[in-house]
Amino acid sequence: MTDRGAARDNLVLVSADIVKSLLANLLTGMEIGRRLRSGAADVDVTVSEPTLARTPAETAYWLIPLLFLPAIHGAFGPAGMLSPVEGMVSSLVGFLPNLLAAAVMLAVGWFAARIVQRVASGLLSAVGVDRLSERVGLASALGETPFAKVIGTVICALILVPVILGALNALALEAVTAPASRMLDAPIGSVPHLFAGAQAEPALRAG
Repeated sequence: MTDRGAARDNLVLVSADIVKSLLANLLTGMEIGRRLRSGAADVDVTVSEPTLARTPAETAYWLIPLLFLPAIHGAFGPAGMLSPVEGMVSSLVGFLPNLLAAAVMLAVGWFAARIVQRVASGLLSAVGVDRLSERVGLASALGETPFAKVIGTVICALILVPVILGALNALALEAVTAPASRMLDAPIGSVPHLFAGAQAEPALRAG
């Protein structure tokens, strides 16, 4: 490798390091970890703020050399030497929009589902669903979990299932999306059976 080639490589690596630092500082300043934890207050989230900020920054650090070094060497180096790498990079670049769309869809769907879950659980609890479940005998089947919270969780899951299916379809990977779609369709069909079983249990005990 010539001195100019080494200088170009070093410039790309330095640029990648700068982008990594800027992105990590930006995500830390946005308090991504706190926002995620507040969006999932009743979920055990143990990932720290630095880890949540560092992961995208590390990804960007490795993507920049992967994207730019083949182009630089292709322009200044022997023709055809980096054809396999260029093909791989082209495939990766073509897939990135699908990956970004899936990530955005999942993030928006997750926060929307969590908001709907909290609102639904609060409203149902306020109108006395928990007391009603005690009267009909559902409380004994649910244990310490309030019935309003159970319904809110089911609503959240029903929202997330199509969101996940949409994100998988956005990836445009038929080999992955087809089996996953069939697997995720099952929870929707099982919801009526779950409620029917919960309602039938008190009757069976009484009998």
